[in-house]
Amino acid sequence: MICRLLRVIMTRRSIWFVREISSGKRFLIRTGKMHRFAFCVKLLIFFIVFFLGVIIFHYLDILGVIYTINYLVHRQQDDTKVLCPKFVGGLGNQMFQYASLYGIAKSKNMTLLIDAECELNQLFSISAVTLPHVACWFLKTRTDYRPCAFNKDTMNFSADQNYQMQGYLQSWQYFHRAEPALRQIFKFKAAIREKAESILKQAIEVHQKQVRNQALTFIAIHIRRGDITKDNFKTYGYNTASLDYIRRAMQYFSERYHRILFLVCTNDMEWAKRYLHKKNVYFVENQPREVDMALMASCNHTIMTVGSFGWWSAWLANGEVVYYRYPASRGSKLRKAFSKEMTDYYYPKWKPML
Repeated sequence: MICRLLRVIMTRRSIWFVREISSGKRFLIRTGKMHRFAFCVKLLIFFIVFFLGVIIFHYLDILGVIYTINYLVHRQQDDTKVLCPKFVGGLGNQMFQYASLYGIAKSKNMTLLIDAECELNQLFSISAVTLPHVACWFLKTRTDYRPCAFNKDTMNFSADQNYQMQGYLQSWQYFHRAEPALRQIFKFKAAIREKAESILKQAIEVHQKQVRNQALTFIAIHIRRGDITKDNFKTYGYNTASLDYIRRAMQYFSERYHRILFLVCTNDMEWAKRYLHKKNVYFVENQPREVDMALMASCNHTIMTVGSFGWWSAWLANGEVVYYRYPASRGSKLRKAFSKEMTDYYYPKWKPML
């Protein structure tokens, strides 16, 4: 059949040449026929392999769909519905989405459903039902339109059907009642913790020579620069925390605690080393972001600049937190994403500083 469809094309593409015969007559010989059969066989093999691949791919997806439908039917029978996040953004963004939906699901007696292959499931021992990535495709969608503020309308729905939730949901008010459970859930897996502990041990060994084996207080400093220094981020409203702010925050902790060791995690290490190089500062370099967060989570206190990654590092450390007072420029799209005093985003007990 394939050969028939290609016959016209093959005929037009046939190669002609002239051969001399002993009688002196000239004959035109068409050589296209000699290769047409071999070409058709190769083409047929290609299509067979291609369609087998498509069938296998769809078969796996169909299994996921069947598994999902069976699960949802079971939930339908016991009247417990599911919430499913549509994860977007980086690690800190996804942690907000999970935590907020965990809190909402608990408040409505629903079950949180996540993709078995999502990043959070690779880093933490997530407490949620995991299903194939197609699971949420069939659920009714609800969307939160204010990324950095608590929105009562987001929770204003009846728990009588299954939902997929879209949006950043970046407010502690969605999950503050579930905080003890989330602190257990957001414990990094053993390999990540061990790597963070080895870095902390190395930092201690370097610094102990200066303090003669006395106890240390660890202050994590997360500095986000890099991407937010670009024009498109500035236009959206991102402010970069100033060097003066970071130095004031360091001075604040230096006056409150003795024998301090600052551990710096940043996406602009060159800048940090240029301006923050001191005897009691240790720079954490060339580590995956989850190791950076695990390390900062093991510190006593935190200095934040801008972004959800630093937010969650501070939350996990659960100590004293200083944050940059103006992460968004006045009147910008980013500023409008926050509540008036930004108290929906930042914990009330955290300390703002300029």
